[in-house]
Amino acid sequence: MDENFQTDVEGIFAAGNVLHVHDLVDFVSMEAEALADSAARYIKEGPLAPCPIRIHTDKNLGHTIPQKVSGARNFNLSMRVTHPMGNCRIAVSQGDREIAAKEMKKAIPAEMIQMEIPCEKLEADKPLEITCESRMPDKGPERSREKPVWDKNLEVHKQ
Repeated sequence: MDENFQTDVEGIFAAGNVLHVHDLVDFVSMEAEALADSAARYIKEGPLAPCPIRIHTDKNLGHTIPQKVSGARNFNLSMRVTHPMGNCRIAVSQGDREIAAKEMKKAIPAEMIQMEIPCEKLEADKPLEITCESRMPDKGPERSREKPVWDKNLEVHKQ
């Protein structure tokens, strides 16, 4: 899936729950609008710009939408974590350069995470790497024996 919501088959587009289950209908509507703009541009102008920049994730993130981009325009990156994480940081990097980052008090698989990625920072010949790391303080071996508990604000506390 590329930044235009075009699949690997030219002229075939997909958005919404066909790609991933959304927690908010607003995200479905935004994707549908973007897909409609891309499909209309495809019908009027023919094939869309190639999207050579691939997007890769680490073990803490499932998949992203899009999975490849052109680098010619800003794009919205949608993703989910694979497990609940507290005090985490999501970073978008290309080579040794950080393109964008987002700090979060909590991230859970049921909630979609969205980031706007600026095109002016992208290089056309390198893939994007998306990482998500917890910034929970390391309290040594004792910490590993404690069972984390989520309070009503979803911040991690020891039991």
